[in-house]
Amino acid sequence: GWLDTKDKFSGLFGRWEVRARLPSKKSVGSWPAHWMMPDDKSCWPCHGEIDIMEMINGDGILHGTYHWCVNQTCGDGPQHLSSGGQTKMPSDWASAWHEFGVEYSQSGIKFALDGQVYHSPPSSSIFWAHTTPYYVILNTAVGGPWPGPPSANTTFPAYHQIDYVRVAAPTTVESSAL
Repeated sequence: GWLDTKDKFSGLFGRWEVRARLPSKKSVGSWPAHWMMPDDKSCWPCHGEIDIMEMINGDGILHGTYHWCVNQTCGDGPQHLSSGGQTKMPSDWASAWHEFGVEYSQSGIKFALDGQVYHSPPSSSIFWAHTTPYYVILNTAVGGPWPGPPSANTTFPAYHQIDYVRVAAPTTVESSAL
């Protein structure tokens, strides 16, 4: 399944939260994700990609990653870079609601699970000058290069339930140039 807000809603800096229950431990080959893409026609990853949450194969490891490129012009062959962190999900991820969040500003990015930051890349290592609003995507892929194919023991249907998506704009705009 796939749901996105492209051409419906996008935002620049702020806090994005998704409250969800993820597919069970018997979901080999599944790839639930909450992620953000720039709401423009740039080539990937020139204006960034923010992976609020990804979990592979029901392994209980939560991934949050920011993607960007060094060379901002697609014709010159952008160099893809990323900074990601991970944390272990509580064992009840398929039965209880959990909140996956990201705070994104000109000075940095923070990834959180249930309000607790688990990854914040050093701002000196990241390209922060993106001024393109992002839209959000909520999906569960089946198969693909990272999770691999489902196994004979994979349980279908796999449920990725969304309770809400919240977006909060920053209270002040940062004025420092990067």
